[in-house]
Amino acid sequence: MRQTGLLSILVCASSGYLLYLDRQSPLALDLVEVQSMVGIPIPAIFGFLGVGLVLWSLTHTKQTPPTRSSAYTPRTRTQPTPTTPNHTTTTKEQPPPTGNWWGQVRSSCNQITLPPGARITLEYDKPCPVYLYLEMAPSERCKRAIRSVAEWFATFSTPPRLRIEFDHCPEGPTPRHHMVNGALATHLDRGSFKVVTDRDAVEVLFHRPDPRWNIPQNIG
Repeated sequence: MRQTGLLSILVCASSGYLLYLDRQSPLALDLVEVQSMVGIPIPAIFGFLGVGLVLWSLTHTKQTPPTRSSAYTPRTRTQPTPTTPNHTTTTKEQPPPTGNWWGQVRSSCNQITLPPGARITLEYDKPCPVYLYLEMAPSERCKRAIRSVAEWFATFSTPPRLRIEFDHCPEGPTPRHHMVNGALATHLDRGSFKVVTDRDAVEVLFHRPDPRWNIPQNIG
C-alpha cells in the first residue's frame, strides 16, 4: 500500500511538471486536454491519493501487533538448591568441641536438603541444641523444612529438644503447633514428642532422646 502511495506522489509530480512547466510536448498537451475534460487538476488527484495511501499505511503499521513466532521454547524449571555447609551453621562464642560424634552430627546436618528461607543452627552446649529458623516462608514450605529435619532425626539421632522459629512467616490454615505436630509425625512416632507453642516459635520436647546429645559428657 505504501508503494502505491509513493507511486501516486511520483505521478503527481510528473503530471504537474508536464501541465504547468512543459506544456509543449505531445504528452503535456494530451494531459492539458484530459484535465480540461475532467475539470479537476490531475496532479491534485494523484497528490491527495498518494499522501492518503502513505498516511494510511503508516497508521496501519503502528496498530498492527507484531507477529509471534510459532516456535515453542520450553522453560527450564529451577531445581531446589541442596543445603551446603553455609546453610547449616554452628554458633557459639567459643569454638565447639571437635569430638568425633559431634563432628558426625554437623556433617550429617549439612546433608539435609532445606527449602529457601530455612536454615539450621546447632548450639552444642544449650539444653535445646537444634534450632530451625524459617524466614518469610509460607505454610507448605515450612512443612517441607520440618519434614526434612524429622527425617534427619529418624535416620541419625534424636536430640532432647528442637526449637522452630518463624520469622515473618504467614499464618497457615492451621495453628503452627498443629502444623509442626503433623509434619514431624511423617517420620516420627507421635507419642515420642510433645509440641509447645512459644509466641513466634514452637518447641518440641522428645521423650526418648539419644543420650549422646548430652554434650558435656559425650562430646568425645
